[in-house]
Amino acid sequence: MHDLDPSLCERLLDAAARRFAREPTDDGEFASETCAFDRETAWLRAVEALCAFFPWASGTIRFAFENTSRILVKEARHRRRAVTLNDAGNGFPLILYTYRGTASDWIVIAHEFGHALQAVASEGRFVAPAIREVCAFVGEITLISHMRILGDDRSLRLQRAWARDDLKYLGTDREELESVLSRPDSPYRYSWNYPIARYLSIEICQKMAREHVWAVFEGKVQMQKILSKITI
Repeated sequence: MHDLDPSLCERLLDAAARRFAREPTDDGEFASETCAFDRETAWLRAVEALCAFFPWASGTIRFAFENTSRILVKEARHRRRAVTLNDAGNGFPLILYTYRGTASDWIVIAHEFGHALQAVASEGRFVAPAIREVCAFVGEITLISHMRILGDDRSLRLQRAWARDDLKYLGTDREELESVLSRPDSPYRYSWNYPIARYLSIEICQKMAREHVWAVFEGKVQMQKILSKITI
């Protein structure tokens, strides 16, 4: 884990566990329910949300959206629902994704555009995997918040989809990472980044100035600086 030793990971996971314990449980009733947005509207809402959160960077956000290739693929069992490549060969990201019109799909779209925006905003700077995932989760957070501010009752479905994902990110993924911290020879798994990034994304949206959060997307803020802004 880049810039995270086992002791620091343990502290972050403990903090994530405390937050998870406070979150309401959800049976996913609305997360898998088909919603009234077509996929293009879902993309536009994700872009609008980030523009509202980072208004001074709206030009960069829209530039990233206009130049990111998006390919809808047929859903396959036991495969990831979406993936973002930083460079499709033309210097801009490529997103492969599935879409069924559910609240969970909206969350996936916001997550993947968060990745694409970070790839464009960072202009080739190295960004550690956990921080890349922080940016993607910020995309999710801004979408939910934006829909709530618009007064759209579908924000409740998005919130429930987020809560259901917490069962994995702050539940099973966190427990798995905790179990391997004492085994340094364990083969690396990318999913270990999720529980820490999930927790940090919530914290920075609440505790960091938005200009500093944008600097995270630009690849100008390293993990230690993020940690200095929050309380573990």
